[in-house]
Amino acid sequence: MTKLRIAEIHPMCKPYRARFFEELAKVKDMEFNFLFGKAPKYLKHGAFSKPEDLSIFKFNYQFLPTIMYQGKMPTEPFHWKRSFRIFPTLFFRILSGRYDVVITESGLYADLIPLLLACKIAKSRLIIWNGGNMKDNAPKSTDPLINKIVYAIVSFVHQRCNATIAYGKGSREFLIYLGVNPDKIFIATNTVDNFFFEEIPRMNRKKVELLRRQLDLENKKVIIYVGSLERRKKVDILITAFERIKAKLPETSLLILGDGPDKDRLVELCDKRSLTNDVKFLGKVDYYKVPLYYALSDVFVLPSQGGIAVMEAIACGKPVIVSEECNALYSVPGIVRPKKNGFVVKKGDFNAIEKHLYQLVTDEKMAAEMGKESKELARNLFSVDKMIKGFLEAIKFVSGKRLRS
Repeated sequence: MTKLRIAEIHPMCKPYRARFFEELAKVKDMEFNFLFGKAPKYLKHGAFSKPEDLSIFKFNYQFLPTIMYQGKMPTEPFHWKRSFRIFPTLFFRILSGRYDVVITESGLYADLIPLLLACKIAKSRLIIWNGGNMKDNAPKSTDPLINKIVYAIVSFVHQRCNATIAYGKGSREFLIYLGVNPDKIFIATNTVDNFFFEEIPRMNRKKVELLRRQLDLENKKVIIYVGSLERRKKVDILITAFERIKAKLPETSLLILGDGPDKDRLVELCDKRSLTNDVKFLGKVDYYKVPLYYALSDVFVLPSQGGIAVMEAIACGKPVIVSEECNALYSVPGIVRPKKNGFVVKKGDFNAIEKHLYQLVTDEKMAAEMGKESKELARNLFSVDKMIKGFLEAIKFVSGKRLRS
């Protein structure tokens, strides 16, 4: 039986997607080719950019030549000032690849129209994978002209592709707003590798305890943040809340995993507030060690935008405190259930963060119950298998073939 040839295009190869790619590539009757761009400098700590990074995974991939502009400040929607890229060979790659189906993330703004044209010429079916939501991505009258142009391009291509895949119900709502036929929208709930975040800590308990001793965290309550260090992430709000917690509960520490352009400012802020020994900036951490850091923590906090790290913490069975700005709240509604597995606070409200942190680090029973609820929620709401199912439904729709997973 001839296999269905599929090209899947991503701006970069993020570590949390690798196992999903590997499992998707195992689907029978399909031949996947993953095409990745290079990571911008501000995300170099959060993406694979060399073949050796992917050596342990088994799927076909290629890094595409990339022309990139890297700005300093994000602009919503579409964050075009933060990173703008073009894949100059992509058009010809699709024409020569003889693909039956092409799947692309929606973030390739400059390549969307050439990609649509290439698929039309090559008679390939185009599926767009979109994680946007109304709150973060719907255009506003005050947006600059370039944002409005990008939005028009995105709408134009989405209305003319063969199908779309949404992160969740919130993303489906945004796709309908873009003008996509609801019958052409398939949901593949955004996910991390639940098994990875559950099993790595369980299998490496001695490493977790060793790490705890190395970081001088024995007999301490540990708060954790995981993500890039950019101003939009508002980590300074978390530091302010932590300073107040520290005054009440001296045996408390804050771990900050990640790197970025705002790191120096945040380190200086901690120095000025005499928190140098209590706030530990760990920088870039090997992705395969990240679950160990979650395992030794008591509560995860996301003070602004983001989503994937919340899912990681939930999969690890941690209570979470997130801002109403958290993207995952809108792309995957129900991911944080107030008073069940965590709390949602208003934008910039460090008083609420402090309040809920105090509750969770002083009430072990509450924290344990919320952590248990988080793990159960992760198992029921998102998984690699559920995500693959959504992709297969979209592929089946555009190809008209029966597929076996």
